[in-house]
Amino acid sequence: MHTAEIQNQCAILCNQLSDVNYITGDMSEVLKSELVQMSNIYSGRVLVIDQDFRIQEDTYDMDKGKTILSRGLVVLFPEPRNMKVTDVLINHGIPHEEQVSVGFSSDEVTEDTLILTMNFVEKVKVLEDFGIEKNVFTIHEFAGEEGEILYNYGNGEDTYEASYVEIKDLLYKVKKKLQWT
Repeated sequence: MHTAEIQNQCAILCNQLSDVNYITGDMSEVLKSELVQMSNIYSGRVLVIDQDFRIQEDTYDMDKGKTILSRGLVVLFPEPRNMKVTDVLINHGIPHEEQVSVGFSSDEVTEDTLILTMNFVEKVKVLEDFGIEKNVFTIHEFAGEEGEILYNYGNGEDTYEASYVEIKDLLYKVKKKLQWT
């Protein structure tokens, strides 16, 4: 596979998306067909996600309209991502634009929201402090595994790398369970 060629095609599509008002659903049929064509040529899936993490386009027509969020349970003020986490993301070629922590709010939870926590203590906090009773699981529990994600703050990069691998494996199992193929 030609990585540079794919990156170039993605850059062209991104520029075209920037030129149209795709966030409000005003994407042309020509641009939609270009996304599908790219997906077919490279045997991959193309998702267009807006600034609110809502999936606007999905070439597999599976997840359009869904929203993906990550929230913290203890956020006193917006704080940048840990540099060790950023290093792990860079090492794995994952986009890592600058982000700051955002606190969890029950206002964002709807009837069909799935909440996955890193450990049992966080699950209990969501259940008790926020009064949410439905669709709250530890990520291990939802994936059909035993265990918990350990708190890494202050540990070495090898610990962050191990957590990345563990979370990646768990997310594949979550994806399979949700039938997000």
